[in-house]
Amino acid sequence: MAQLWDGILKIIPNPPFTRKVISSMLSQINATEWKRDPDELKSAKILLDEFSHPEPDPTTGKTPLYSIESIPLLEEPGFNAIAFCLPKILREVGGRVREISLDSAWDTNGSCYEVFALLGEVYGSGMPLGYLLIQSSSNAAAGGKERFIRQLLAHFRAVWKIKAIITLSDKEWSEINAFLAEYPEAKHQLCFWHALRALKKRLSILRRMPAHYDVALAHSEFTWIDKKFIPIAQCQDLQMNTWVAPNAIPQVIVRFQGVPMSSAPKPISTTPSLTLRLNGVVRAIVPRLKPSVEQPVVDADNEGEEGDLMDDVENFLDKDNDEDEEDGPDWMFEDGEKHCIPRGCRHRVCLQG
Repeated sequence: MAQLWDGILKIIPNPPFTRKVISSMLSQINATEWKRDPDELKSAKILLDEFSHPEPDPTTGKTPLYSIESIPLLEEPGFNAIAFCLPKILREVGGRVREISLDSAWDTNGSCYEVFALLGEVYGSGMPLGYLLIQSSSNAAAGGKERFIRQLLAHFRAVWKIKAIITLSDKEWSEINAFLAEYPEAKHQLCFWHALRALKKRLSILRRMPAHYDVALAHSEFTWIDKKFIPIAQCQDLQMNTWVAPNAIPQVIVRFQGVPMSSAPKPISTTPSLTLRLNGVVRAIVPRLKPSVEQPVVDADNEGEEGDLMDDVENFLDKDNDEDEEDGPDWMFEDGEKHCIPRGCRHRVCLQG
């Protein structure tokens, strides 16, 4: 569009029309290549059917690079949905896929469709396997989205024999439940970034008392939890002897040359070295290592990968700029969580004697 508008300005320096008008005309011309019906859902289904049976190019005789296969979906009240997979990719790499993940994006177009992309891990990279697009209305049936996702996963398991041992999603319950239903034997994991972001968001709520803490249930799920730990509010309800630290725990800040350090400064190296000087200027300092000392072999390809990943996650979290809030929407909380927790209680630590 930019090149087209620049070309128009060269011919007509002061056009009697705007760039927006040209952009609208260009969109209408481009739409003739893919728009098959005024109804967008019918148009998409017709287009997918055409790509399901691609014909060779009349000039070159070559078949299109990509082809698709429509996935049948049962209708749900209040929903419009369409799904398809990529058979060429599935024939080539489907047998190698042991880990699948589902990612989603909201409001992908003016009709507010939500798109779900199913990816398969192949040689360390995510390979697109299929897509699901869902549009919901205000009177949509409960659980409809989850049922659509289950149909998508069931198609890949039954038709393409995808035998996943690991599944991955964000914290959307419809995705989690669909994976657990269609791949019950697989280990389900949550997106690391989404998990950290959910914790950060939840901990930023100031005035919401947690639901009742079940000691036995918590310890049965996580054995490393101390059975003696009970939240301070429940200790008061049970009239138990509790002790709350009256003062803040002292902190020790280590500074090195005026800069706070998260760890002790690195010791000065005492390894013998050979200093090379040229015309009085130091050109190189070569450490002199003992021949008997075996040096560890470092894989240059993997060096620092874990640290780089954590740095990326921290950077993404820092971009949110979340601030503490007095309360949050009800969908963030479980049943039994109460409003208006007294100031200061969320910072207390309970130690049962």
